[in-house]
Amino acid sequence: MADLTFETTLKEVPVTIDAKPYKLRELDGRQKGKYLNKMGGRIVLNNKGEVSSFKDYAGLESTLLELCLYDSSNELVPASVMDGWPSTILTTLFDAAQTLSGLNEEARKKQEAEAKNS
Repeated sequence: MADLTFETTLKEVPVTIDAKPYKLRELDGRQKGKYLNKMGGRIVLNNKGEVSSFKDYAGLESTLLELCLYDSSNELVPASVMDGWPSTILTTLFDAAQTLSGLNEEARKKQEAEAKNS
């Protein structure tokens, strides 16, 4: 087995919305647990433990983004603000946030490959 080498600095991606700077930051362990707890009651799992459907789609993207999208003052952007943004923005940010924090299959595979190659 190859050595595992990590950096504890959370990854960040700059974001600009309406000419204002934001940053999307990787979740830490507490934030990830908080997000997964919130999502637990909203999903239906199949017999393999995979998500098969959602019970409630309201605020789906902002539930994750309110834990990892920061404004120029380094404050988290409230869901109440984001919920008024166009869905195309929310979907793009949600996809990026999932990838950044390893919450989707593609990101997990990429992280595993990087760990093997380091």
